[in-house]
Amino acid sequence: NWSVVPYTKDANGWYSVAYYDGLFVIGRYLGSNFLVSRDGLTWTTLPSSCDGRSVAYGMGTYVMVGSSCVMTSSVGTLSLNGSSAQVITGNMTGLNALGNVDSLSTGVKTFANNASTTNFSIQSGATVSAPAQLSITGNYTNNGTFTHNNGTTTFIGELPQTATGTMTSASSFGNIEIRNNTASTTFGAPFTAAGNFTASAPGSTIVFAPAATSTVGNFVVAGTSGNEISLTSGTPGVRWNIAVTGTSTVSMVRVQDSHACAPTGYIFAASSSDLGNNLCWVFSGPLSPTISLFAYLFRNDDAGESSATLHGPESSTSSDRV
Repeated sequence: NWSVVPYTKDANGWYSVAYYDGLFVIGRYLGSNFLVSRDGLTWTTLPSSCDGRSVAYGMGTYVMVGSSCVMTSSVGTLSLNGSSAQVITGNMTGLNALGNVDSLSTGVKTFANNASTTNFSIQSGATVSAPAQLSITGNYTNNGTFTHNNGTTTFIGELPQTATGTMTSASSFGNIEIRNNTASTTFGAPFTAAGNFTASAPGSTIVFAPAATSTVGNFVVAGTSGNEISLTSGTPGVRWNIAVTGTSTVSMVRVQDSHACAPTGYIFAASSSDLGNNLCWVFSGPLSPTISLFAYLFRNDDAGESSATLHGPESSTSSDRV
C-alpha cells in the first residue's frame, strides 16, 4: 500500500531517489536543490550546484548526475585527535548524523549529546565518554577505553556489523540494543553489558565470540513467528558463553552452540528452536493451556452410613457426592 506524504512541490519535478544507511536522497529534474530524509516521511531541502536528474549510491558514495554536472557525496570521518579533553556537543542525529568517528589521542572525548555514527573507532590510549544514546550503523572498534555512563549503544545498520576490541571491565557497555535485522551483528570478542542486552527486531542474527564469556545484566531477546532471532557462535561447533546476572526473557529464537549455565543456571526460551550443542537452555513450544476432562469414582464416608458408598460419574443426586 502506498501513501502520499508531505513534500516540497516544484514545477520542475523531483526525478529519482536513492537510499543507503538510513538516508534517502531525491534528485530534482531542473533547479539547484535536492531532498533528503531519514524516514521517508519528513523531507529537508538542501542546495546543490546543479540539477540532479539521476542519483545512485555505491562504494560509499552518492552520485548525482545532472544535465551539465556530476556531484558526489561520501561518508566523511570525524577525527578527534586533541591531546587535551574535548567535548562534542550539538545535534548529531538524524540529518545531522556523524559519519565515521575516530578517536585518536589521549584527551578524553566526551559526547555531551546523543550521537549517530557510521563506523566508531577508539584507538590505543584514547578515551571516549559516551552519551545517553550512541547509534552505530557501521562497525565498532575499541582499542582504548569506552566509558559507558549507563547509556545505550545501539547497532542499527543494514549491512553486516562487527564489534571488536576491548568490551569488558573499564570498557564495558551500559546497555546494548540490537536493531539490525537485515544483516548479522557479530561480536568478535567477549563483552559486558552492565544493564540490558536487548534484541527485538524480528529476523536479527547475532553472532557471539566463540570460547568466550559475555556477561549481561538482563537478557531480553524476542523474535516473532516466522522471523525468529538467531543466536549463534562465530565458530560453528564452538560454544559461546553467556552469563546473565539478572533476569532473562527470551522467546522465538533459534540457538546453537551456547553455554548458559552460570551464574543463574538456565535460560528458558519460549516458542524457540534448539539447533544443537546447547547447555543450560530450556526450550519450549507455544505456551497454551491444555484442558482435559476425566471421570472419577470415589467413596465418601461421613459416619452417617453403615458403609461407604461407591459413586460413579453417573450419580448426580447423592448427597455424598463432592
